[in-house]
Amino acid sequence: SKSEWGSALNNLRIALTLIPDDARVTALLQEYQIEADRLMADQFVEPAKYEEADSHYDRAARSYERAARGKQAAHHGDRAGHLYERAAFCLMEAGGDKRRIVELARLGVTCDPGRPHSHLTLARAYSLAGKKTSAQGEVSRALEIEPNNEEAKALQKQLK
Repeated sequence: SKSEWGSALNNLRIALTLIPDDARVTALLQEYQIEADRLMADQFVEPAKYEEADSHYDRAARSYERAARGKQAAHHGDRAGHLYERAAFCLMEAGGDKRRIVELARLGVTCDPGRPHSHLTLARAYSLAGKKTSAQGEVSRALEIEPNNEEAKALQKQLK
């Protein structure tokens, strides 16, 4: 059951505080976290939407990311792509770590490469990280997918 997964995760976290260098416990915690995220992925989406709407972007990013990891573990890549993109967007809004924003946005594109909006979020992440050429490339990919995308056209002008 879901509550048993939560208990197991908490016990592993406690064990890791007691023996922080134990590779077995670390690996087991990661494995259990992925399985718990898979089982509970849908339960993270609604709170993430509310957190985003309330401008609690850092919390929304974490919730979207957990939902995305769960969807990815359940082999729902296209859905995971959208959720990773939302996580990247929210982390960007929260002023989070630029590398992490790029990483999440890349995951969004990797999971769902046919979604123009994911390419645009990755373009913004690259731009934020000072990678203008990469940003322009992502805008071009978004326009290849959807040539009349006004948001992509505006971002393309902005990046010139």
